[in-house]
Amino acid sequence: MKYKLLFVLLLFFFNCKENEKTHVEDEDPFFFDKEESCLIEPNGSNSCLTNKPDLACFKTLEDLKKSNLEKIFFNKFWMGEDQQTLFYHIDTKGRIKIFEGGPDKNVEQRKLVGKGKIFIEKDNWFYEQKCELDSCESFRIPISYFHCTITQNSTEKYVLRTIQFGNRKFVESSEVEKNKQEKLILFIEESSIENQIFNGFVISKVPSIPTKETK
Repeated sequence: MKYKLLFVLLLFFFNCKENEKTHVEDEDPFFFDKEESCLIEPNGSNSCLTNKPDLACFKTLEDLKKSNLEKIFFNKFWMGEDQQTLFYHIDTKGRIKIFEGGPDKNVEQRKLVGKGKIFIEKDNWFYEQKCELDSCESFRIPISYFHCTITQNSTEKYVLRTIQFGNRKFVESSEVEKNKQEKLILFIEESSIENQIFNGFVISKVPSIPTKETK
């Protein structure tokens, strides 16, 4: 009887462990799809990145988990959603210059329409933009929602990293449209990256800034 009871307890223990493991895995926001193939070169070789640690959004997620948004955004050029109208230059301090102009124009030829910054306040990240013209909207929000994916185009030899961020929650799109306080910004990195299998993640809680002891 004692052995039978011990066996039941052990079985219960391992089931709990397995459920806990499954639960943790289910909470992993990262996804990638090996069925979504990359561009095949004419010679038949596939130049596609497939290893999880090498994928663009996986690297972004690792930085996000440590709240290192400066590694994600700073010192880069970004395009707006349509890749045609708005362009964002973020310097090494998180200061943003918002330009209007076509992608065929040099940076010097684009028109400055606003400024902004990505900054830390009360151990959390915030985004702010102030626009001088109607080309963009002025607002200031905490960054909580984060969505990273790559573009896919079988006719191109490169892909682009797309990041959508803001203060929204996981709700229906119709509800987001009703709530004018919720903002979403879509950035597309202007520099292309190495071709890779489709990958990305979505989270609605950006970690707070780690303390010096935990960094």
